[in-house]
Amino acid sequence: MSRCDRQGAKGPTGWADGSQGGAPATDSTGFRYAFALVQRLELIDAHVHADGLSDADLDTLARFGVGRVVVCAHDGALEPGAEATAKAWLTQFEQLLTVQAPRLKQAGLSPLFALGVHPAHAPWHGLDEILHKLPAFLSDPTVVGIGAVGLKRADERERYVLARELELAAELRLPVWVSAPPLDPERGLRQVAATLRELAFPAERVLVGQVTPGMVPLLLACGFSLALEPSAQRLSVPEIVRLVRRHGPNRFVLTSHAGDGSADLLAVPSVVAHLRDAGLSPAVIRRVARDNALRLAGREEPLARRARAG
Repeated sequence: MSRCDRQGAKGPTGWADGSQGGAPATDSTGFRYAFALVQRLELIDAHVHADGLSDADLDTLARFGVGRVVVCAHDGALEPGAEATAKAWLTQFEQLLTVQAPRLKQAGLSPLFALGVHPAHAPWHGLDEILHKLPAFLSDPTVVGIGAVGLKRADERERYVLARELELAAELRLPVWVSAPPLDPERGLRQVAATLRELAFPAERVLVGQVTPGMVPLLLACGFSLALEPSAQRLSVPEIVRLVRRHGPNRFVLTSHAGDGSADLLAVPSVVAHLRDAGLSPAVIRRVARDNALRLAGREEPLARRARAG
């Protein structure tokens, strides 16, 4: 039986790691305390689109306690209506590192990047050029992964491109940011999971975004990390709180997709405030809102690493 076919058992105190979620908050000052906690934590939003955010948006993120962001390459940054070309993708990578990184730093945010080509928008001609030049971009010290990738049609071409990028990620020991397909996401993710298993890609280096409640059992059983993002089409804030309370914090990361259409700019600090208002402990919130993303990105802080090892 594969890991994707098994369900993790709860530990004696409720979660697989034996940690506690804390009692529900009843104090009327709970939300104010939660906001103070948000400002202290240096939150990480693990999936934003910086090119879709104004300078005022970036300032707002910093003011509400977001200290670091992971900026993902995406097809929306390509010229509207234009054909996806190798030049367009490579120009996007260059602009993220040379234009968006200084903007983020100027706003007081520490930028990290995940660069890659979504297989659904890979050019028919020039893919080899992108994959040949991509390692040079991935060698930048602010680049922590490959993404966002995934499958939309899940045809032979898309699966080939995904496999090539996963092979590159494995070679460079980088994590990957995977987006669930917008149509029939559960079927699409099963195909992604199958590709990952075929390549023996480490599940702990996979962050799956745009999650729906129905996907959670499969993704947790596969050993992936899950990006929890409040959205009318995906997860509500109460559902996110219930998931963390039920399954524990170890496999969850908070994201917003800020800069992409109507995504909530303050999704991460808002979720953190609700987690605290629901009575979850600061240690649990810190894991979901910061430490797990740092570990995935290979930037785990020494104290967190020692605490986890102990």
